[in-house]
Amino acid sequence: MKRYKSTFEKLIRLRRYGEIEALCDRLIQNEGWNAIRSLFADLPVMDHAPKGFTMIDKEKAYIAKAILQDRDKLYHVRGGEFVLGIPLGKMRDALVKLYRIESIKGIDTPLLELSLDLNPDNLEELRTQIIPICIEHLLDQIKTKNTFFLDFEEIASSLYASIIPNLIDARKQEIEALEGDNDINELLQTYYGFEVIIRGTIPRYNREIPKGLKQKTDSLFRLMKVKGTITSEDLLPRTSLFQHCSKYSAFLLNQIVEISIRSKRKRANSLRTLGYLGDSRAIPYIMHMFNSYNTSSEHKHKALIRTVIETLGNIGCVESLRVLREHIDKIHPNTRKAFAKMAFSDPEEVKSLLETIYKMGRKQASIIIEELWRLEDSSVIPILEWALKKRDVRSFCAIRALKLSGVQGKQVLLDQGEHIPELMLERKYLRELSSSRIGWDLFQSPGFFRGMMELLEYPEKVIKVPNEVWRRSRPEWKEEFAKPLAQAIRRADKIFIQLVLSIPEGYFQYQDLQDAMNESREKLITHMKDERSLRGTLRHIGYGKAVDICIRYPEIAQDEEIAKLVLQTFAKEFERPISVREERIEKIRQNKWLRQSPYFELIVEKTKK
Repeated sequence: MKRYKSTFEKLIRLRRYGEIEALCDRLIQNEGWNAIRSLFADLPVMDHAPKGFTMIDKEKAYIAKAILQDRDKLYHVRGGEFVLGIPLGKMRDALVKLYRIESIKGIDTPLLELSLDLNPDNLEELRTQIIPICIEHLLDQIKTKNTFFLDFEEIASSLYASIIPNLIDARKQEIEALEGDNDINELLQTYYGFEVIIRGTIPRYNREIPKGLKQKTDSLFRLMKVKGTITSEDLLPRTSLFQHCSKYSAFLLNQIVEISIRSKRKRANSLRTLGYLGDSRAIPYIMHMFNSYNTSSEHKHKALIRTVIETLGNIGCVESLRVLREHIDKIHPNTRKAFAKMAFSDPEEVKSLLETIYKMGRKQASIIIEELWRLEDSSVIPILEWALKKRDVRSFCAIRALKLSGVQGKQVLLDQGEHIPELMLERKYLRELSSSRIGWDLFQSPGFFRGMMELLEYPEKVIKVPNEVWRRSRPEWKEEFAKPLAQAIRRADKIFIQLVLSIPEGYFQYQDLQDAMNESREKLITHMKDERSLRGTLRHIGYGKAVDICIRYPEIAQDEEIAKLVLQTFAKEFERPISVREERIEKIRQNKWLRQSPYFELIVEKTKK
């Protein structure tokens, strides 16, 4: 079972609940639940944030502010080494999903202890056996007036609906016990008092309040209005609040109070702490605080807004992505890591968000795509593959990210090779791939071959193919490439000369290209005789290239008019280095048709000058 330890740790961090459930179901049937429960108990769990923010147990060895993280998730501090455990909130969320007790996520007990005496044959049996145990724990918890995070509507529509009368009665007693001049700290430790103080309103579902208590609840609201703004000076020390809750729940509730009431600096620290804890139950309260700053004066709170987004990224659940969709304009480069972390939760949602971000600004989307490879997880590969197919700046960033994503990233580039040739028409893509070993493998891949076969049918694309691509392609592909190149020659019109000169000379030995050139000879002569067309083309390919055409196809130079035009255009090259001119003059001298032209001697004379 130990070999599954790192697997479970990774899946819990990334909130891959479907994979956790499938693996647990298989292992329960093979190894038994107790073996899995022991494995979960041995996982390293972090129930506090690194020092510099806050922590639960001061007796534990803390992690200092100055920390450096390496690939093995180790934090090196003052010569010591600490393994960064799974955030307790993420561990708890995983067990809530595994037990299927989302409707009672406020149950306040160590969740592994709930299944201590169970011996199910499969996962469904575990979920069935745990129901009466959870009900028993909930009833005991309600007696202590600890009803935080228990949603009336969710429970009422679940298998735990039998606790509703007890829940209503406990909250009724809390309200009845309130007097007109209650201390703010006493109010905070009641369910309704906490909700009113933190969110400024009763929970969205208020039909659980008996009619007889409506007046009492209204007086509670009036009390809060009279009380006015609550400041941190009104609160008791953290250790004195929520003593009827477990240590972890009290800590979580205190952090929620602090992000709502404390100073801006302390709020930021508490937000980071909630991010480290990774407990999804904090999200509604974080969002309430976020929305309170989403006003006309939001420019005053940009740093705090970024901290909220970073916190949501660290918590990293699907709800976080939905929140970002609503506030997409708040994403800042400093929060790109947080955003990238959410790729684990829902790759499809991340693709949709990246599409939106790209429309708002290319740079922002590019930064996030490049950040994905740092997550070192296979869940980001589909997102990078999606970006690769976009054939814009996102493709460039995806190539860079896939190069650095190990074997899986390399395989995607090889599998998606048909998209690469067209990208390589831009030099930046060619440089990016040529600078690594994977470029050589890519140029030899079947996908790249398919992409080239498709691209070479289009004359306007062929003329842009870099020499390096021709050079690195497999020699045995040349004859196959000759077929689409022949089609391109037959299609070409205005760029005909440019196309012919852009194809490496070695390809013209194949019959397909020879046939195409024979069919297009009249077209070539027409373009060579059209001085305007010739000059327009040669501006792109260089005037001396006209001589190369005559050298490659000597019979064309037999036409006196063509020989005249070629030598006239060549005469314009006198600003080029003398060695280049002399090399081409020697080639002209070897061609009897050009050598016989009266313009040849004129060029030689000008060259000597």
